[in-house]
Amino acid sequence: MASRLRSKHILLIAFFIQVFIGVATAQNSSVLATGKWVKMSFDKEGVYRINQNTLSQMGFDIGSINPQNIAIYGSKGGMLPQAISTARDGLRETAIFVSGESDATFNSEDYILFYVDRVNELEFDPLTNTFESIQNLYADEVHYFITVKNNKGLRIENLQNLGTNLPEVNTFNKIIRYEKDVKNILGSGRKWFGESFNTNNELSFDFPLTNLATNETIKFRLNALSQAFNNTSLTASLNGQSIGQLDFSAIPDTRYGVKGNESSGLFQVNSTTFSSANQLNLKLTFDQAGSNNAVAYLDGFLLNIPTKLQYGGSSINFRSIKSLDQPISTFKLTEANQNLMVWDITNPLNAKNQTYNLSGSELRFGAFSDELHEYVVFEAALQPLPTKFESLTNQDLKGSVTPDMVIISAPEFLTEAERLAAFRRNEDQLSVLVVTPQQVYNEFSAGRQDVTAIRDFIRHLKLKSDQLKYLLLFGKGSYDYKNRVENNTNFVPTYESRSSIHPLTSYSSDDYFGFLEDDEGEWEENTVGDHTLDIGIGRIPSTTLAQAKSAVDKIINYRTSPESIGDWRRRLVFVADDGDNNLHQRDADQLATLVDTTYSGFNVRKIYLDAYEQIRSPNGESSPEAEQALLDAVEQGVLIMNFTGHGAETGWMQERILTTESIDDWKNINRLPLLVTATCEFARNDDPTIFSGAEKIMFKPDGGAIALVATARPVFSSSNYALNLALYKTILEQPNGNFQRLGDIIRYTKNNALNGANNRNFILLGDPSMRLAYPKNEITISSINGKSPLAQADTLSALEKVNIIGQIESNGQRIENFNGEVTFSLFDKRSVLQTIGTESEKFEYLERNSQLFNGKASVTDGVFMIDFVVPKNINYQFGSGKMSMYALNNSLEDAFGAKIDFILGGTAQNISEDRTPPSISIFINDSTRVATPVVKPDATLMLKLFDESGINISENGIGQNLSATLNDSITYNLNGFYNAKKDNFRKGEALFPLRNLPLGINTLEIRAWDNFNNLAKSSFDFEVTDENSMVITKINSYPNPLVEHTTFNISHNSAGEPLELTIDIINAQGENVVSLHSEIERGSNTESITWNGLDSSGVKLGKGIYVYNVILMSKNNGKTHTKRDKLIISY
Repeated sequence: MASRLRSKHILLIAFFIQVFIGVATAQNSSVLATGKWVKMSFDKEGVYRINQNTLSQMGFDIGSINPQNIAIYGSKGGMLPQAISTARDGLRETAIFVSGESDATFNSEDYILFYVDRVNELEFDPLTNTFESIQNLYADEVHYFITVKNNKGLRIENLQNLGTNLPEVNTFNKIIRYEKDVKNILGSGRKWFGESFNTNNELSFDFPLTNLATNETIKFRLNALSQAFNNTSLTASLNGQSIGQLDFSAIPDTRYGVKGNESSGLFQVNSTTFSSANQLNLKLTFDQAGSNNAVAYLDGFLLNIPTKLQYGGSSINFRSIKSLDQPISTFKLTEANQNLMVWDITNPLNAKNQTYNLSGSELRFGAFSDELHEYVVFEAALQPLPTKFESLTNQDLKGSVTPDMVIISAPEFLTEAERLAAFRRNEDQLSVLVVTPQQVYNEFSAGRQDVTAIRDFIRHLKLKSDQLKYLLLFGKGSYDYKNRVENNTNFVPTYESRSSIHPLTSYSSDDYFGFLEDDEGEWEENTVGDHTLDIGIGRIPSTTLAQAKSAVDKIINYRTSPESIGDWRRRLVFVADDGDNNLHQRDADQLATLVDTTYSGFNVRKIYLDAYEQIRSPNGESSPEAEQALLDAVEQGVLIMNFTGHGAETGWMQERILTTESIDDWKNINRLPLLVTATCEFARNDDPTIFSGAEKIMFKPDGGAIALVATARPVFSSSNYALNLALYKTILEQPNGNFQRLGDIIRYTKNNALNGANNRNFILLGDPSMRLAYPKNEITISSINGKSPLAQADTLSALEKVNIIGQIESNGQRIENFNGEVTFSLFDKRSVLQTIGTESEKFEYLERNSQLFNGKASVTDGVFMIDFVVPKNINYQFGSGKMSMYALNNSLEDAFGAKIDFILGGTAQNISEDRTPPSISIFINDSTRVATPVVKPDATLMLKLFDESGINISENGIGQNLSATLNDSITYNLNGFYNAKKDNFRKGEALFPLRNLPLGINTLEIRAWDNFNNLAKSSFDFEVTDENSMVITKINSYPNPLVEHTTFNISHNSAGEPLELTIDIINAQGENVVSLHSEIERGSNTESITWNGLDSSGVKLGKGIYVYNVILMSKNNGKTHTKRDKLIISY
């Protein structure tokens, strides 16, 4: 006996060595790379048969097939193990039986038999002698791949019959499992529940009961969940006999409390009780304990029924726990026949044909039973044929060269993923590999969806080469892996937590795909599971091709459009909520101070809610001033916008300063920020029923954000701050002289802010291979008023005329071929500000909130000079001001710099008086002069101003801002929108977006102060028409009569839109004698076409009176308007 056991173990060792060698030699290429392959799909385990007709339907050439070379590949059923250290099958050849292959011809009577493993694992625990069913979270089918190789395929081998007189086993454990996925409690996490107990507190199930073995134990495992604010219970009975009860404790009635309590029980009953029954009725009864609102959900059950080994005309899968009582057993099956085959399928990929003795109708075989073995007994002719199969295109992900970045894209978005990949290859010289999820599954999880397959694929590439740095998931994920939710969005799956009923511990995260070290992967949902990311991961959560295109368009425009280059690249804005004892304002202020003091080249602005007036109404509190400040910041452009505070999927703060509706007003396509939102759920991107604020901002085609670091679930302020702090310790750093890409930044941030599962709620929505639009080079100051800044510089004082000379540098050396312009800003000292104290104590903070000058100067050979007058409105105390600079050359390379170590304060000596107020010119949409222009509700105010001493934009003088007042009701502060002209600080202009203007006649009053505080006022009337209208307000032709030529002028309300203009010239007989046509890419207030009086043949029209008919069409909405007038031709 001992020698037999040793032989068995030696065979097993030899088998595993063979498997290991096979996997090792195949690991760098895929078997799917060459040959014809057909993928078969199955939703039920068992033996399947392939005949000649089925093989032909699969597309194989029967006449040329050598059946000895037929091979089938697959893997063990269930899910892949998360832990990297646990072995996995991959796509392996499975042993099959081919009848009639010896003649090397696949004849009509020949067939293939192979075993298909179960979708859901059935595990046996030898310590408790119990079975447990593990639901496959990701798939309802398993897949097998058939091909014809160039050599012989793997065949099922025979197992020796070890004897028929060993301890006899004539019963098996019949397993009935039931689990239905209907309900996800939170719309989060991987756990789903089944039928509910509520209005009907009873569920009943019937099962046929045949060949029951008496005087044995029926075991019943039950799992369920209850949602009730009181204690409840669930009772189970079989054929009217109570067998057990689950008890549930009450859940708390709180927003963030657990949303259900689970309970599990294992109950037993003697089988003799049901010896005369031919059916088993299971009844489950929920006791609400008097609470009508209480509800329970079935999570599944498993019946283990002792059953006689008796063949009944259909295949039987059997395992017998009784066989474990001895190391070798004789299995006896009654009612057998000579057509039966018995396979040992303990290893479903290497089934063995068990030889047996048949005496009459009694089948016996001896086999090892020191471990629990599983067998299937069947008749070959009765086995089902595959009905679902498809041909595969050859692929070889395993053989791919490791790239810099992998893009895993849903097939629907492949064109855009490839476009982005091509852009990165050309612009960044990055190597990029684009694949689909299904291609990954085919090679790493035998064709079935499994998030671990994606992780294993990424690890495979990383092990081949450390070059892999970034992973982009192109397509939205979903907490529903199996399309149970209507209009599901599981385009590229994300990882869902085990925790599924607690709002504060349930999460989704793409971080899982970046845990690539040997001891990682299991990811326990606590600090023990604080794995570190080995790559940077981002996601573009598109659900439509239009969204995908919008995202890629914005990424390309962000990098390549000349219009996207500007001094907004040096700005950061920190937005903070009020309340909570000023926690959010304090956290934001610490981050802002870090940036302002450590990275002075960047300019910081603070928008703290409590610094703005709030309005109470029946609908809650609001702050129009804070909302406008946020919108102004977006319109001016910021590199990074950071929000700290309360939020939800649809916006920020209960005062709603950002909502999905107000996002519509973000028209900032050429000034896209990175949004960092330390708030709850704003970037929830795995719920098919929600289009979150983050998604709307990301896919807004004419504005929004370029990327977001945001949260998909509730988060805590403490972990928010830790993660934010880690972010700002890397996002503005330049290791090796370069700013980092977003993927490197998010990887560093996550790894340096580990805090259990909570910080995994942060996700990068965007391209991880992208760099933010940081300025490239540096700017330094060479002299201030003729003195070197290295020496003791003069103090800058109010009303002083200042001369600054500086240069553009790279690595400390002047860039001599840098020719372009520099934008120069002077800021007053940091002011001590205080919030209002609406919900908490007043909060004191420092901010450089007063910009004293903003102008431009020419840069020649890397050197610039700029003059300006320090305004009267400064803080007269002496302290450190700030000079902030941004330069752009003719080749669209930029630079930035700052100086904060100089003194500002006091009043200059020997001042020349200026008592003349500024001059003001007002336009709307463009500088075309129209008496009363007609515009749509969204328009652009344009101001041109002049003053000998320059225009005041300081915030230090009360009521002395550059401002525009609409209809005597709303006043807009334009200080931040004013820019002095290049090389002439006396002239300047302001462009300000006017949004949601009221229909009808409107009046704007402009107030401008010069740096000596001289005031000028000017008013301007204009008309607003409906957004969807097209209105021609005026037409004329000049000169009229036409002698040599005339110019048609058409005024309208659609400036800024693409237009199509047609002018038809009609004679006295009503005939159209010539048509003039113009395609206008971006309309102005007035369009003009000049005509020389010739018809389409080049012949002069005769003298007389004509009519010209003007047709103007908006290409945005197809709306048209027609207007006509007379034209006299008189040569």
